[in-house]
Amino acid sequence: MTKKILHSPDIERAQSEFLIPIKTDMGFALIGLKTGKEYTRGMVVYTGTELTPSMLSEKAKNVGLESKDELFEAYLSQIPNFKISKMVGIRQGAEFNLEYV
Repeated sequence: MTKKILHSPDIERAQSEFLIPIKTDMGFALIGLKTGKEYTRGMVVYTGTELTPSMLSEKAKNVGLESKDELFEAYLSQIPNFKISKMVGIRQGAEFNLEYV
């Protein structure tokens, strides 16, 4: 689908990690794949590997997170619309949407 993904905002820190969306009681959130920490925004980065919803689902399960492939599909389909190194966050609403922040 894409070779881009959101990354924790401070890529220089030891806790840098890729981010995935999850559904919460309050809407949607970005969660780190290493720590499970919640982020309000992430930086678009190039992975060099074609990402699929099933790959993200598997990574999420490895850290104890549950999410639906449909959400990962929406996430991966929107990321190509954003330029690498730009900060992106979730536009809160009933549907999952990303926006520049």
